[in-house]
Amino acid sequence: MNNLTRIILLAWILTFVAVVCATSAIAMTDREFVAAVEQKGLQRAIPLALSEGKSLEGIIAAALSIKGMSPETVLLALFQAGASKEEVINAAYAQGVLATDIVSASRQYASLLNRPEGDTTMESPTLAPEPSRPSSRPSIIPAAVAGQLNRVNSRPPEPFTSPSTF
Repeated sequence: MNNLTRIILLAWILTFVAVVCATSAIAMTDREFVAAVEQKGLQRAIPLALSEGKSLEGIIAAALSIKGMSPETVLLALFQAGASKEEVINAAYAQGVLATDIVSASRQYASLLNRPEGDTTMESPTLAPEPSRPSSRPSIIPAAVAGQLNRVNSRPPEPFTSPSTF
């Protein structure tokens, strides 16, 4: 074999290896996510999906494909997993979730943040709830994030200006 043939063969092998590596690093599929929800519950499946690179829109779409899963439950679980509130809201709108469902989930999350430490009860049921037992683990929401969300939720609304005043 001459050097040109070796270089072409080496380039082809490296391309093949790169493609195989890239496809193995693809985010969790919808089927894998639904299976994780059915086995572990929504609260545990969402952080797993986020850690594997699944997008918020993908999580919302896959979760809403599960029979009986409400948009409020999905959004609330995303908020609890530490996803950015703004990003969750944008992803929910992109997936066609109604504004009333988004507001409902935001209010439920705000009420959860105002509960005493260790009280992890939810107002919306999940597909596979954990057995009730005293929680020995800390909240999955860092105190700094919870404080920021409370400040955002407690701000008065900005006054509306008509387009003619721009």
